Amino acid sequence: LVVRADIFNILNNDRVTEVNEIYDDESSADPTNPDVNPNYGLPTAWQTPRYVRFSVNYSF
Repeated sequence: LVVRADIFNILNNDRVTEVNEIYDDESSADPTNPDVNPNYGLPTAWQTPRYVRFSVNYSF
């Protein structure tokens, strides 16, 4: 019998893992002066919060 607990993100860091990489709007009316995306460079994804996974393994 094996009882196990796995802890992920133990320090509960809230770090950015992805940012918006689209600088301009390609559907702009003037291609020489495109509209800048106001969300450019802003975070879109973060690390998952701390969580614990418990498991039991029984071999016979």
